[in-house]
Amino acid sequence: MKQMILTLMAMLLVVSAAAQPKRSKADVKKEKELVGAFVRIPENSFTMQDVYDDGTLGPEVEYKTAAFYMLETEVTNKAYNGFLNDLKAQGRTEDYEKARFRSENWYTPRSHSELGRQYYDNYPAYDNYPAVTVPYEGALLFCQWLTEKVGNPEWVYELPSQIHWVWAASGGKDGVPYSMGEPFLTARDGTPYYHYLHIDDAWIARTDSGFQVVDNHPGTMRTDFIGSDIPYPAKSLRSNGYGLYNMCGNVAEMVSNPNLAVGGSWLDPGYDIRIYSTKEYTQPSPQIGFRVIALWVGTEKIEGKK
Repeated sequence: MKQMILTLMAMLLVVSAAAQPKRSKADVKKEKELVGAFVRIPENSFTMQDVYDDGTLGPEVEYKTAAFYMLETEVTNKAYNGFLNDLKAQGRTEDYEKARFRSENWYTPRSHSELGRQYYDNYPAYDNYPAVTVPYEGALLFCQWLTEKVGNPEWVYELPSQIHWVWAASGGKDGVPYSMGEPFLTARDGTPYYHYLHIDDAWIARTDSGFQVVDNHPGTMRTDFIGSDIPYPAKSLRSNGYGLYNMCGNVAEMVSNPNLAVGGSWLDPGYDIRIYSTKEYTQPSPQIGFRVIALWVGTEKIEGKK
């Protein structure tokens, strides 16, 4: 039986009749101090389809998104540690315990698991790397904290819905498989577009029984595994059409639906870092981080149309 990789959401935030207010320079400055730069994702209409594990597509649904803002990178260790330190300073010990890194969950397929457990989330050399081993509850608390710290009642910071995330990852190109809009994982000059497990082309997937070529596609498997033992810095390689970095690969990213991450990671092969790729998780992982979006509170929910 086919299993859906992508579960379409029936509800989407869209702009209401009133126009979105401009964000103030003070808000933008505060954001940069706390977490980094945001980029504007314009209002648009687009279609999304169910995607099954054999690559076939299900029914199309049309959505219309309001303009929103998305952090240009994954949330970094520096930003997340700033949040954790502020929780401790406020005496919010219960929230700190919910949100703290779960470094004990760090693992790699080779030799650096102990390095990750001891240093990755707290050593200054890794300040600008994506925050991983973060609990879902911690990501939610981070969004609430950022909303309070910026302090503009007209804007709220949240984890993106899967719909928001897919549209932002596409860089303005409807239906493309990867965030750079290309079906290839390496540029013609040999520079990689994405940080992923280089075991071959875009048709290699990770399955319960190991790495396999996706059915009905002409993939070939190499035996030399080329990759890294940790993610790349959050702002690395090339940005997509909206100026977002590492939407595919590097670390998979949490979305608003619990236990679901999208976009694949540094330990996933080419087929598993597509825009439509999803990863279920039950605990914090070194493969999973998150980024946040800024939404105007005047948005309204409507249904997508088939």
